[in-house]
Amino acid sequence: MVKVPGHYPTGKPYDYEHRALWWYHHGDLPPHGWHIHHINGDPSDNRMENLECVHASQHVKKKGHVADLEPAEYTELTCSQCEKKFERLTHHITYGKKQGQEKFYCSHSCHTAYNNQFKKGKKNNYPKDHKQAVAPTRQLICHSCGKEFTILERKHRERLKKGVKKFSCSKACINRPSLYL
Repeated sequence: MVKVPGHYPTGKPYDYEHRALWWYHHGDLPPHGWHIHHINGDPSDNRMENLECVHASQHVKKKGHVADLEPAEYTELTCSQCEKKFERLTHHITYGKKQGQEKFYCSHSCHTAYNNQFKKGKKNNYPKDHKQAVAPTRQLICHSCGKEFTILERKHRERLKKGVKKFSCSKACINRPSLYL
């Protein structure tokens, strides 16, 4: 049996064989997050025409989430925040519902955005398409050159708390004399 790096055996005689064959024919193992999948589902059939390299997420869908199980079942859901369609493992949804979960989210950022709506009694400033989320900004005028510039609202509040009264558009303007005396 050939020991191939990065593989943990289950004790079956064909544990490493598919990885060793892939390594021999392609000169390298798949990168992290990619698996070698047996197309016909038989882990003892290690012919090269029966092996393919697939992303781990696709491997789970093809093979099942644990070895020797039926292919995993997925359920299509709608995100409670952005209303985008997404898939989740059915047993994760069942478990969540048993724990009292009523809403499901397509991503962590949607879940966070939904929770932020109820803090301080107002909705967040992020658009529904969370991939294009933009932080709130403020337009200011530089105290030394008079140019208009943009600053993050959060940074503006932090500087006001520190007692800063004059804002500059760049590092070069910080030490210049002020236009407004």
